[in-house]
Amino acid sequence: MLDSQPIILVGHSYGGPIIAKIAMDRPDDIHGLLFLAPAIDPKHEKFEWAGKLGCSVPTKWITPKDMETAAVEKTNHAAELEKLLDQWKNIQAKVTYVHGDSDGIVPFENFAFAEEKLAHVIPNMVTMYGGNHFIPFQLQEKVKDWIRGLAK
Repeated sequence: MLDSQPIILVGHSYGGPIIAKIAMDRPDDIHGLLFLAPAIDPKHEKFEWAGKLGCSVPTKWITPKDMETAAVEKTNHAAELEKLLDQWKNIQAKVTYVHGDSDGIVPFENFAFAEEKLAHVIPNMVTMYGGNHFIPFQLQEKVKDWIRGLAK
């Protein structure tokens, strides 16, 4: 442990794979992980048609620079997630995973992926029935409760 205080990482959306990778690389240092609608399953990575405009040579000149950057990141995301597949077993932290079953941005299929890849740590899996992608903004008090629970 780096410090006397437990280290809890929170990852929403694209932040999910980031906290996962940190916990994979530093299993003895991370006490808890709170995944909020994370984009972690390479087989269910959404890529909307409009994003392809930012990557295509004939059309990227008409897209805003931010859209081009996001499109390039999105294009590479599934391949980067594939690189993590064999590392999920390295996670030793307590885990709470939360996902809305009506998430239109990160598919709810990520829930089953997390159940499988994190089964060795017996995660607290929470389905927000009717919930969308914006858990940290809409459920701030609940997020605080989940963090407190992981810190115990």
